[in-house]
Amino acid sequence: MSEHDDHDGGSASGRRGYELSDISTKVAVVSAAALVIAGILVHVFVWLLYVSFGQAASASYSPQYPLAAAGAPPLPAAPVLQVKPREDLKRLVTEEETLLHSTDWVDRNAGIVRIPIERAMQLVIERGLPVRAETGTAAAPAGQASRLPEASRFPEALVTPHQGATPGTGRQ
Repeated sequence: MSEHDDHDGGSASGRRGYELSDISTKVAVVSAAALVIAGILVHVFVWLLYVSFGQAASASYSPQYPLAAAGAPPLPAAPVLQVKPREDLKRLVTEEETLLHSTDWVDRNAGIVRIPIERAMQLVIERGLPVRAETGTAAAPAGQASRLPEASRFPEALVTPHQGATPGTGRQ
């Protein structure tokens, strides 16, 4: 029991159960400062590496597309989807048929009228297609004057409405 009763370290063998002195504050402060400085130096070194590698990569990188340097392209508008394509097609065909079979003013000031397609085909059959005047060095055949042929007055036939049709109504 003598070993356990000795609290002041006066045992004969020289073993003590605790330290008699504290850690030196100078050693603790120097060690902590060294760790902080080492941490700061490591962070600065890694940051410098990161910056230098980034500059080297951007200097060696050429954009794959010439317009890539201009930035991100604007996003396109949302797609316009056909909800009912069959009805849309039917409506389109109906509108086109109405235009093909109606009479209406195209340009009232110029006197241009849209006529039904049947009447236009009939006029083409009757009068032929418009022909340009000959402007080359070749001489006109004997008996023909150098004026425009009769068929060249075809656009004038388009000015008159088709057999009593009223322009703008689309009815005959």
